[in-house]
Amino acid sequence: MNIQKKILEIIAEFTFNEQTAEVKDSLKSHGIDSLDTVELIMAIEDEFEIQIELSDLDPADLETIESLIQLVEKYEDRKKNENMESDKE
Repeated sequence: MNIQKKILEIIAEFTFNEQTAEVKDSLKSHGIDSLDTVELIMAIEDEFEIQIELSDLDPADLETIESLIQLVEKYEDRKKNENMESDKE
């Protein structure tokens, strides 16, 4: 699954905006405020079947689309590693 592509799709659906989002764009440039960011995170968690820890949800660290992509990549890598560990058992 292409994480970047999927997150861009989620943002497009979330904002009802046909304007193409770019990875370096800020969330605010797409009209996403702090409350919207919470809802966006929940949609991302559902889509990727991950549970993002509160310690990773610092608003200062989640200002760009790129920061969301990096966060999901971190959890996808963690999930992959956990699956590999369980396969070894």
